Amino acid sequence: MWDDRKSLYGDRRPYVLHYFLADDTVEILEVNEPNSGRDPFPVMLKRGPLPNQPLEVDALGPTKSYSHYTFEDLKVGSILKVFNRDFLIHDADEFTKAWYMEYMGCSEADFAPVDVIEAPDPIPQMELPPYNGFGSPLDTIQNCVSLIPKPPMKDFHKLMNNEKKILRFVCQMVEDEGHVLTTADMDRKFILSFFLADDTISIFEPPARNSGIIGGKFLERGIIMKHNSDVQMLCTDLYVGAKLVIFSRTFLLTEADGYSYTYMESMPDVFPMSDFSAVLAKVQSTSTGKEEELRSAFIEMDVDGSGFLNEAELEMALAKAGVALEKQEVITIVRKFDANGDGRVSVEEFFVAFGYKFEE
Repeated sequence: MWDDRKSLYGDRRPYVLHYFLADDTVEILEVNEPNSGRDPFPVMLKRGPLPNQPLEVDALGPTKSYSHYTFEDLKVGSILKVFNRDFLIHDADEFTKAWYMEYMGCSEADFAPVDVIEAPDPIPQMELPPYNGFGSPLDTIQNCVSLIPKPPMKDFHKLMNNEKKILRFVCQMVEDEGHVLTTADMDRKFILSFFLADDTISIFEPPARNSGIIGGKFLERGIIMKHNSDVQMLCTDLYVGAKLVIFSRTFLLTEADGYSYTYMESMPDVFPMSDFSAVLAKVQSTSTGKEEELRSAFIEMDVDGSGFLNEAELEMALAKAGVALEKQEVITIVRKFDANGDGRVSVEEFFVAFGYKFEE
């Protein structure tokens, strides 16, 4: 095997070396591989003595006599210098092996073949360019896979099943590392709508009198990517208390409408924060051994002594007792125990449901 790939237009080619014991001459023939693109010209080296050192020649030929390779120099795994070309001997035929074993005292271990098979080069794959911010990532893909861009294919199953299903959240801007809000921005309220049919988001700002800001459409409906990533924002990323970075602005979801709460509660496997069983298990696991702290916190927050707590008071009581819940999970508890529709939870009913004894 001659590996000449380091040279310009070099290649890795297989050869067969013949050593003639009658006159100690060598010939090298090239193996013709199918579909190699080469002419079938097999003779690489014409039969003759093969010098084992570089030649020094002038116009009349070699300037001195040279020694030549003999059968003792030919070994599997050795490098043979053929006029300054490195040929690797990686195997031998059965006759050669038998002759060396009979006359040279070699063994089978001396003829262990060298593995010269290389792994095939991986097939080049088309790489899509990064999302450039225009349209959606699907638009970028369509511009690359088709000479004439076509609209991305829609998920008609989702489109038909979730048509006119919209989750709506009230949100407000909050400060982050890159933005400091003005007084006017802190008082602004927005309605974020998530369209379940195609996972798009739009933001509307209700007009507020004497605010100095004209309300209306704040963000056109479209696909929104998560901050510093190429991952699309989905409905599972939306819950009360979540902070969403949308085009370098951070929004805090403060509440949702009744339809959104009902829809999320009907799909507990998709929205675990609206799954009362999961919230119940979380409260029980985090409040183990904190019954006294819970009882004291609930009594302290029940200022009017009515035995009921609203959403804000329940959240503060749980936080004071060391039970950290997301606001969406607190809302799930309130909606579960709010039988009167006044947004309040019975303290006694809460303790009974969570397996605690409540004694004032």
